[in-house]
Amino acid sequence: MLHFIPQSGIASTVVDFTREFSPLLVGLVSLLWVSVGVIVYLAIQDYLSQKVKPETGAIPVSPDQREAA
Repeated sequence: MLHFIPQSGIASTVVDFTREFSPLLVGLVSLLWVSVGVIVYLAIQDYLSQKVKPETGAIPVSPDQREAA
């Protein structure tokens, strides 16, 4: 709410946009929280995908080093 200090000779004005901007404010705050949620989800997903995974295949070991060369 916006109030102007009344002075002599000047009309006082009160401007109230609370009802008009309330749906806009709710929408913007909701959009902000959805964006934060998506960023956190993607960050967690990226973190979990970069963990070191054990290799499933075994490396064949030759008993004789000359055969391996």
